[in-house]
Amino acid sequence: MIISDGITAVGVERIDVTNIDCLIAGSQKALMLPPGLSILGLSNKAITKLGVGKGYYLNLALEIKKQRQNTTAYTATTTLIIGLLKVLETIEENGSLTRLYGETACRSKAVKRALEAIGLKSYPLTPAKSMTTIIDENASEIRKLLKEEFGVNVAGGQEHLKGKVFRINQMGLIKTYEMAWVVNSVELALARLDLRKYDGTANKVFNEVFFGLDA
Repeated sequence: MIISDGITAVGVERIDVTNIDCLIAGSQKALMLPPGLSILGLSNKAITKLGVGKGYYLNLALEIKKQRQNTTAYTATTTLIIGLLKVLETIEENGSLTRLYGETACRSKAVKRALEAIGLKSYPLTPAKSMTTIIDENASEIRKLLKEEFGVNVAGGQEHLKGKVFRINQMGLIKTYEMAWVVNSVELALARLDLRKYDGTANKVFNEVFFGLDA
């Protein structure tokens, strides 16, 4: 069986599920909800293999049986399920998944190009569309300034990358002006740290790339 982690991919880009038996997603990423709801997409082959299932609380066979009866095996995360429905309806109202995928890809490209234009380095060499990760020895200081002075909260690194990177989310329904403010704030933070003189390059490049004016 092929089990795929789609936590930061579902809702970000189209996924070919032809050879995937179980695709896992979570409510807290591109689906723009609080954490707590796990979503599994199962192939017919996977459902057959489950049989009657095993265990008690994590018995997927029992959960499937109950969902076919329009209920859940145990207490449902009702508020998150209602929220998920609203998110999916909002995506449709904004022009379908195709538009969401297209805007996410465009936003990803624009943010990456904008930050590289002011001398920052992306990590890894082939980044995901879900976020732009910048590796920099001043990552902690930049994050602190972004949050305290510009109202921008970005994630840091974990384990061996703690204090070495900062991560900018590009998932979900994000207003273009909000993303432009983020890259502009990063450039302002660099200026506050005397790492680069501010000249508005990040915001300029972001808008040029996002709106296709750089062609």
